[in-house]
Amino acid sequence: MRQREHKQWNKFTSKKIAMKAKNHKHLFIGMVLLFSFCSCTNQYERQAEGYYEVGSYEAKDSLSKAKIDLPSSLTLKDDKTFLLVFKDSTSKGKWTADDYGDWTLVEFFINDNKIQTQLGINQIRAINPSDFNCPQLKSLVFRKVVKK
Repeated sequence: MRQREHKQWNKFTSKKIAMKAKNHKHLFIGMVLLFSFCSCTNQYERQAEGYYEVGSYEAKDSLSKAKIDLPSSLTLKDDKTFLLVFKDSTSKGKWTADDYGDWTLVEFFINDNKIQTQLGINQIRAINPSDFNCPQLKSLVFRKVVKK
């Protein structure tokens, strides 16, 4: 009699263990799917994504009559790539954004060069405009173009 009870107990616990393992497997798969559906971008990167045009700039030499070649647009895509468009050329690369206390930093990476900018409300300010191929500028601000 005891052997029969023991076999039934083993059979019962084996099924229970199998069910738990199956539930854990489903839980694990569910978590992986949830994680993969969630974007890998942080809140600052989501804030920065979009299409920008030059909002304002200031020349280093205000008396100079030299033509300033400004970028026509800057697009930050959700896949963390960007496109900087000039009249005759374009630059592509990767970008990231993160908060550093008093301000949010957006970093652009083009051919092993890192360009740092500050993110404000619907604007990106170049810390060093010459990094954006604008050496004659003292300041450069891109304004986000919000679609209506």
